[in-house]
Amino acid sequence: MEDVDFDDGGNHEGAANAQEAREETKFNADDGGYFSWLAGEGRQYKEPHRPCNWLGGDVTPFPLNTTFKPPPPVSDATRTEIYQQFMTNPTRHNMREVAALHGMSLARVDAILRLKGLEEHWKKGKQLQTGFQVGMEYILGVTEHKKTATSVAQQVTLSEDTISADLQHDDERWDLRARERYQRLFWEPTAEGQDPLIPDILDETQSRGSAAKRRFRYRKSQVVERPGRPEMRFVDVGKQWVDPKEAKQRARAAAHRAEQRSRKQQRKHEAIAASKLPVTRAHIS
Repeated sequence: MEDVDFDDGGNHEGAANAQEAREETKFNADDGGYFSWLAGEGRQYKEPHRPCNWLGGDVTPFPLNTTFKPPPPVSDATRTEIYQQFMTNPTRHNMREVAALHGMSLARVDAILRLKGLEEHWKKGKQLQTGFQVGMEYILGVTEHKKTATSVAQQVTLSEDTISADLQHDDERWDLRARERYQRLFWEPTAEGQDPLIPDILDETQSRGSAAKRRFRYRKSQVVERPGRPEMRFVDVGKQWVDPKEAKQRARAAAHRAEQRSRKQQRKHEAIAASKLPVTRAHIS
């Protein structure tokens, strides 16, 4: 009998290499195949450049909307600098001054201060993990913007978008009457040919509230005039000069003192009652 060699690993490896060579030859022979596409247009997807790997190139994210050109996000270093400047002296480095110094709109500076304040509140003495933030800043093309407007001439040359955003912020954000434009919405089933009732009820309630506020304002300040006497004005200041926190502390202190007095009186009564008990003497027989 002849010996049979069952070790055919070399044959399998040679067959696999031959198959890969045939497939590569097949794709190379096809001019419109995968390797041709990968060598041309597909290279930008295989090796994307960072940052701003947009469909519209380096200018705009969307090819069909060339007017949309978003600025890169503000780096964390700049946001920290803005927060530290404001917290150092809010009167001198107010929001408008900081916005002009960094060339940003008031709404953007307001959002930065809110987020940084929340971040400081959430720290609780722990070190923040910034690895994900650094990676996202690299992907989004964030650069540490250290150049700020230090002169009056540089402060004037702000972008038109920033100026328009500030004007809109002043008109809507700081106007308290703008809140009155928003009203709760109610769903009311109404039969055909009939008018809804809830809008009239809401208007009537709002008018009653305004009238009550006017009457209350009139009662808070009254002037009494009598002939031959000076004019007297009575003004109800209410709780204007009362600190609720201090009032609670005083109430707790008063309750504690009352409890101490009650315990003292109880111990006193117990001592008096104990002194009135008959004294028994033990006789030794």
